[in-house]
Amino acid sequence: MERSISYSLEPKVELPLPSVTAKSWSICNARNGECLWSKAPNNRLEMASLTKMMTAYLSCFLAERFQINIEKTMIIVSKPMVMIGGTLGDLKEGDNISLLNLLYGIMLPSGNDCALAIAGYFGALLLEKFLRNAKQHVEVTFEQMVRRFIKEMNSLALKLALKNTSFANVHGLSHKGNKSTAEELGKLACHLLKSPLIRDIVKTKIHSFNVYNLFIDNMRTVVWRNTNRLLGREGFSGVKTGTTPNAGACLTLLYCKDEVEMIVTVLACNSTKHRWDEGKLLAEWGYKNYLIKGTRNARKMLYSAKTER
Repeated sequence: MERSISYSLEPKVELPLPSVTAKSWSICNARNGECLWSKAPNNRLEMASLTKMMTAYLSCFLAERFQINIEKTMIIVSKPMVMIGGTLGDLKEGDNISLLNLLYGIMLPSGNDCALAIAGYFGALLLEKFLRNAKQHVEVTFEQMVRRFIKEMNSLALKLALKNTSFANVHGLSHKGNKSTAEELGKLACHLLKSPLIRDIVKTKIHSFNVYNLFIDNMRTVVWRNTNRLLGREGFSGVKTGTTPNAGACLTLLYCKDEVEMIVTVLACNSTKHRWDEGKLLAEWGYKNYLIKGTRNARKMLYSAKTER
């Protein structure tokens, strides 16, 4: 016998929106990228090192495409990779470092040098077909390798329907062409976190390993600490921080509690302290609101739900 479940059609009242300094924010369902709540979600703003979420995502995508073992593949650090400012993983010219460790390097200390090392390696692979078909020997510069990787970042953004996102570099240093929206960065994080490897990386507080430098025949220990200060607090397990003078303080968080998984993105907060406070506030507010309202799809299904006895 089939019967309809009776629900009250009187909507529950959502909690009032919290007051935050972020110019734009979004709360997304971490399972499917659905934007649940937001403020100015489609405003195109500079994203600082949240850029590295795409650098990491594309790296994993290309590693699968080229059948590359991330753990065993080693990259020799060249001078152009370390000639960069901002936050660094303190790579040295001549370091022999695995792709796996470089992924830790971009997601924990937010190393711009690590991002360039990854982009140079995969950019060279992407250019190989062009080089094979060239009628004469062609010298490819490191800058060309990185540009090819950036081109692939933008191509992948379009495939993921991130229509308001554009990348001008692989690390997120200030550039007017490097912009996205809070909603689309939440969706990008959703795609990124489908990788169990990345999920493990972004929740890691400290990562240490030994690196051998070929130029000076020396082994040293590298220790990287995660820039995400909310790690270790109940429910918080990622994803990426970012700050530049133009972008302001930015943050994308993964918040998991009970069966609820949400991605919170805040852009252009007034200060680093506001970033932590507002990210936490929105995550906890979103969780409570989720219990009241559920996802949009769940709300649509609520009144037509049936069960069999």
